[in-house]
Amino acid sequence: MSEEKHGESYMIVFFFIISISVLLGVVLIWVGLQGASSGSLNSMIQFLLGITTIAVAAKMMSDLMETKKKEKEHKYDIVTVLQCRSCGTKMERPTRDGEYVGMVAGEKCQKCGANSMIIRFIYCKTPLEQSVD
Repeated sequence: MSEEKHGESYMIVFFFIISISVLLGVVLIWVGLQGASSGSLNSMIQFLLGITTIAVAAKMMSDLMETKKKEKEHKYDIVTVLQCRSCGTKMERPTRDGEYVGMVAGEKCQKCGANSMIIRFIYCKTPLEQSVD
């Protein structure tokens, strides 16, 4: 199972738990209000427990939405650094499937025009490095 599908299944379970919590909170508030006329302590506790349950569910929903937003923000770019074997010029570009360090890329050097670019590094740019470029 891919990580995205795995994360989505957790989100669905989390949302289901939040929904059940809200429903439980509403029931507790309703039961507490029904017994409020008698002035019993149990009805007051049920009412407050219902309010607390709904507040916790709202906080959980807020955290769920914030987490989902942060997941979309942190996208990393994987880049390849090529170096010309003739003149030593370095060039950076997005990584392509099947590349590995030491592979002859078959691209022309921008400086000397030689067809001898070799892959020296493959690394992941962090969001901070991406904003600097």
